Amino acid sequence: MPQAPKSPGHDFSAALRGQKLENWDTTVFFEMETTRAIRSECWKYVSRHPSGPFEIYDMQADP
Repeated sequence: MPQAPKSPGHDFSAALRGQKLENWDTTVFFEMETTRAIRSECWKYVSRHPSGPFEIYDMQADP
């Protein structure tokens, strides 16, 4: 990995070797046509433009 400028990516080569990833952010952003979503370990929010529906899910209570 180059030292400058700092890459916004993450090294996940440990996972390829079967090792656990430490301090890994599992938040996912998704965009396709008129739909956008963000999912974290606790929440998922889906937005459909321009008029919805807009949805939010508690991933712990309703996986």
